[in-house]
Amino acid sequence: MHFQTQAFVLQRDDPRHHVVRDEAELPAVFEWLSKHSLVAVDTETSGVEWFKHSRICGISMAAWDGEVAQCYYFPIRHQTGERQLPVGPVLSGVRSILENERITKIAHNIKFDEHMLAREGIAILGPRRDSMVEAQLYDENSPLSLKERALIDLKDERAKVFESLLDDVVEKQAKAAKMGKEAYRKQFGYARIPVMTCGVYACYDVEFTLRLGKFYDDVGVRRFFAAPYEIEMELSKAIFEMEE
Repeated sequence: MHFQTQAFVLQRDDPRHHVVRDEAELPAVFEWLSKHSLVAVDTETSGVEWFKHSRICGISMAAWDGEVAQCYYFPIRHQTGERQLPVGPVLSGVRSILENERITKIAHNIKFDEHMLAREGIAILGPRRDSMVEAQLYDENSPLSLKERALIDLKDERAKVFESLLDDVVEKQAKAAKMGKEAYRKQFGYARIPVMTCGVYACYDVEFTLRLGKFYDDVGVRRFFAAPYEIEMELSKAIFEMEE
């Protein structure tokens, strides 16, 4: 309850992060996203086994508004009994962005998101970037997780805070279900996390992804490592298709 209360405060105080709960807002949001050349995407899921039972419970997307990242979370399948968005209009809007070949899409470990989106009949078409691959080329000796790289490369302490707080929520839910934390996460993922709590967390994920992409561009990662980066991205696409 402590974290959930804190999450509501963060949502109210940060105008850049929007947990969308009203279907009427969707057309304007997707219209705004469609005007950008770069969009970050991340899926929150009911587990990591995309090849079995896991499904998307929410999708976050972000784009630059000047020098500020405007971030949106669309909850669709949280198992919490809360009011959420209808699945159809959300997936239709997401498809309009991700299958637009003019827009570059960036994600952290994009192959996982591609698998989850494929379960919904959505493909990521056109230019694609993976901030995890860029992170590895920038510093192969540091951890590759999104929060770790936000902490190390962006020097953003909030990354550590949010990872710890959400992990605490999952641990408490796992104990209540008399399950180990990893087994619980594997079976339920974030589907039982309250919408606002997960939404704030997801908005920070796409914000960090956008900012990491800018950081790696500023230091010239894709310029200095153009050939290996292109190979890695083509390889991830080939592996995705083979796994599918």
